[in-house]
Amino acid sequence: MVKKRRTRMIILLAFLLLIAIGVVWFLRWTNPDFASSLKSVQRNQVTKKLIICVDGVPWRTIDQLRQKKHFKAFHRPSKVIVSFPTMTNVTSTVIWNASKVAGYESAYFDKDKNLMVGGVSKYLHKRVIKPGDFHQHFDYLEPVPYEFLIYVLPRRICKSDLKRFLEAYSSSEKDKFCTFIKSTDGLMHILGKEGAEEILLALDDILQKIYYSRKGDIEIMLFSDHGFNFGKSQRVKLKSFLKSSGFTVRNDLRDENSVILLSFGLVSFAAIYTGENNKRKIAQQVPVLEGVDFSAYRMNNIIYIFGQEGEAKILKKTVNNTELYKYEIISGDPLSYKDILEKLTHLGKADGEGYIPDSDWFEATKDHPYVDALKRLYQAFSGQVESDADILISLKDGYFHGNALFSRIATILGTHGSLLDTNSVGFFMSTAQDVPSHIRDNQLTDYLR
Repeated sequence: MVKKRRTRMIILLAFLLLIAIGVVWFLRWTNPDFASSLKSVQRNQVTKKLIICVDGVPWRTIDQLRQKKHFKAFHRPSKVIVSFPTMTNVTSTVIWNASKVAGYESAYFDKDKNLMVGGVSKYLHKRVIKPGDFHQHFDYLEPVPYEFLIYVLPRRICKSDLKRFLEAYSSSEKDKFCTFIKSTDGLMHILGKEGAEEILLALDDILQKIYYSRKGDIEIMLFSDHGFNFGKSQRVKLKSFLKSSGFTVRNDLRDENSVILLSFGLVSFAAIYTGENNKRKIAQQVPVLEGVDFSAYRMNNIIYIFGQEGEAKILKKTVNNTELYKYEIISGDPLSYKDILEKLTHLGKADGEGYIPDSDWFEATKDHPYVDALKRLYQAFSGQVESDADILISLKDGYFHGNALFSRIATILGTHGSLLDTNSVGFFMSTAQDVPSHIRDNQLTDYLR
């Protein structure tokens, strides 16, 4: 009996020791004090180009900080209009001209396997970077487990992310050093605009220290992979709506009423997979739900859009290597493009069939709430990820879709994913050069080489 008690005590002590070691390890690797690391940046006298991507930071936030005399070492920030859905997996693939990713998020539907895969378990393993993956361009990446922990300890995780970046840069001997500060996105979901500005001001101090310690003998490029809408948000009950409409929401497609609804991150878009005959029916019905802005699907190379304001379709053709798009209103005007269409037509930009060059659409819509929508929506159904959705839903600002459990754990003070300009406009700026005021995400590639 005594021997059994002793064995149990040893097991308990060993367990407590493992917990203690884990806590010490966690505290060490999430040390938020990067002041000491700042002193070591002068060790790096080799790097000539420092490239930093801050996940999800919107153009308007950087512009507001610049107006308050922050980021003084940089030229004017350009608006970067990114792909839809405005998710890192999608936009970073375009920015870095990388191989397609499997899905929009870490949990996704695999069409070949007819099964939902990935999810939380992905954050418990070491990141596997395959050839062509956009992650291969970074010399420093936040460890995968912290991508999830950011929602529990946002400030600590984000500041420790900056600390690890500083240490990696300080010891680098590369001519070009590239980093991805991914924790900014999670921090903004939980702490909103206040948290974003706090971290960005800390980053500004770091970059000023690096820039002026090198006496300008380094170019620093700072950019984001998508925008972000700040504000307390509420969940859209898409799953309940689909069930009440007679569909069965499941993890595979097994009959004509089956629907796959991706529900993972708390974001302002939703992806649906279903049978071909259900596309129009679902897309027509969904916009009546509170919080839904519009839905879209592709059929026979035509993109159909349904909103509370009506229905329209997008057509595309290519003439002499020039892309042309046609916005055809069926009823109402879901993208609020009617006035733009009439103006461009009046200016003689449309051909005999009503198609207008992509460059003209871009110029006319680059500051519109539905910024650059025709090209972005057409691309969204043209193989942006390995398993493109059958229906994409864009939500209004102030609403999100995602995992119900996650939404109960945290209060959401902002999100991204939708087609709206608040979500779709990132930024790019450099200490060495001016860039056009508006560029698309695929144009960033030339600057980041």
